[in-house]
Amino acid sequence: MKQCVMCSASMEGKRPHAVYCSRVCKNKSSQKRRTAEGRVDNQARYQKERDRRLDYARTYHKTHPGESKVLRERRRARKRAAPTFEFTDQDWQKLVNRFRGCCAYCGERSFELQREHVIPLSRGGSHGAGNILPACPTCNYQKHTSFLAVFRYKRGGCCALH
Repeated sequence: MKQCVMCSASMEGKRPHAVYCSRVCKNKSSQKRRTAEGRVDNQARYQKERDRRLDYARTYHKTHPGESKVLRERRRARKRAAPTFEFTDQDWQKLVNRFRGCCAYCGERSFELQREHVIPLSRGGSHGAGNILPACPTCNYQKHTSFLAVFRYKRGGCCALH
């Protein structure tokens, strides 16, 4: 039976050419090897490359605004441990067309529609087509992290889903 080079754990179920039992062991081994060879640690290496990485990220966000927004939304959902489903720009366009370019809450036409989670991510909502509606910035900011019923109550019941 083959064993992990780093922690001697069983390698059962791993690929025949695998050397480590997990990513953690692989990273520990790599760090140990770098230290033994006298190379700089990850933090120092990052500081050395920091400006170049930040410049690259800034340029990418400027040239790919749609993709950047999608990536930020997915990351936000992952941080909240919310179930994430594929929600493409095409899905968003279909949703906006379904509401005729109007806010789902107040019905006003807006060119700045935002993706609004009906059940907020912070309250266990998912990041998918079934939980996202187009909302104008005003409604989105007012709703914040409240549930739809609470939001409607605060607005005096005038907010009906179209």
